[in-house]
Amino acid sequence: MKSIRQQLTLMLLLGFGLLLVLSCTAIYFFTRVALFTEFDASLQAKALAIMALTEQSSEGVRVESSNAFFQQLNHDATHHFMKSGRPMARCAPARNR
Repeated sequence: MKSIRQQLTLMLLLGFGLLLVLSCTAIYFFTRVALFTEFDASLQAKALAIMALTEQSSEGVRVESSNAFFQQLNHDATHHFMKSGRPMARCAPARNR
């Protein structure tokens, strides 16, 4: 038969262990949601910037921007991907200003 001291120690250890596991799980999921929200917002901002500079006509797609803009996006987005629901369009060369 176990003593009261052993039972209390065991229950306290189990309680603190459960509390630790639950708090770590909650921290993980809250951090995960925050990071995904921030990542999605940055992708949406980049997509909106590209949409503002892009014009589609019957001749193709025309981008009103310098190459430095897209080089910066390409440099920053080594692991970022954007997917459009539209099929690929024929691209027209950008106008030089």
